[in-house]
Amino acid sequence: MLCPGWHRGGDDLHRCWPIVKASPACGSTVNSRSGNKPPAKLTAKARQAGCANASLAMRAGSRSSQGACIGFRLSNSSPQQSRCLQNQLSGQNVAVIHPTAQIEDGALIGKGATIGPYCVIDGNVVIGDNCKLVAHVHVTGHTTIGPRTVISPFASLGAPPQSVSFRGGPTRLVVGADCDIRQGVTMNTGTEDGGGVTEVGARGFFMANSHVGHDCLVGNDVVMANCATLGGHCIVGDHVFIGGLSAVHQHTRIGAHAMIGGVSGVREHVIPFGLAAGSFARLSGINVVGMKRRKFSSETIRVVRFAYRLIFFGNGGMAERLEDVESKYGNNESVAQIVAFIRNKGRRAICHPGTSGEGS
Repeated sequence: MLCPGWHRGGDDLHRCWPIVKASPACGSTVNSRSGNKPPAKLTAKARQAGCANASLAMRAGSRSSQGACIGFRLSNSSPQQSRCLQNQLSGQNVAVIHPTAQIEDGALIGKGATIGPYCVIDGNVVIGDNCKLVAHVHVTGHTTIGPRTVISPFASLGAPPQSVSFRGGPTRLVVGADCDIRQGVTMNTGTEDGGGVTEVGARGFFMANSHVGHDCLVGNDVVMANCATLGGHCIVGDHVFIGGLSAVHQHTRIGAHAMIGGVSGVREHVIPFGLAAGSFARLSGINVVGMKRRKFSSETIRVVRFAYRLIFFGNGGMAERLEDVESKYGNNESVAQIVAFIRNKGRRAICHPGTSGEGS
């Protein structure tokens, strides 16, 4: 259950005036101002811990059969007192919001979430349970952040897409659970013509200053190193690693378990399990190290390497080679994934082995 967001009442940093909003299951919305008196039990715990000077403000949450979800804003307290209070509230399913955070009415803040100093959260945002926004984080637009995601300072999520075709519609950004989003990361919402949503899977690791463009579909367990960039409409499979300072051209697909080397420019589709690098990236083989780390069997790795050689260095045209590979190794799930990826051509060519360079 998500509890409603917080907001500052005018310029008053000492309390957070509550707007009580029912959850969708309740079917109603009620506005009320109930002051800043916290539950006596939690207040007593804070006082016993020496946190009596930590001013608390309660925002009552959605009334349901599960009871109320409650959030607290820390105000006029020393860092030691704030940490003390947060320790006392841990495990209480209470959102803790720093007094300098700006949270617009309508935002939904999950149970156990922590909103750090100077964060700005706009009204159409949903922050999942136990998320942590460290400080100076901006979340805007129609954006949903999955549970337990950690967002570091100066990240900007949900800003309008960098597209001249965007017409200002209510497009969305959805980020999965357990992601680690580091400093300066940017992720944009989708466009009306591109499906309307940018979607990022679970357990992603987005290092400093990486960028996910509009209408991208990013799978689970993806790693984007520092300053890696996805243009619009890219599709990135599960367990992909994109090296630092690399750029992926719009409408490009990167298959699952592929690895893109650092300082690469990717303008063609990279097959699943592929290893590609270069200023105009070319395939250099199979991502054997990645497959071993993800516990693929030695037999599967061997078969995928044989299939790779037949596909790109065999006799005949590509269609004939794919049929040959399918007849020999089609029962292997990983090989079948590569064959299906190549046959689904998309808007760009398939990245081939060769020497990286302009015009290659």
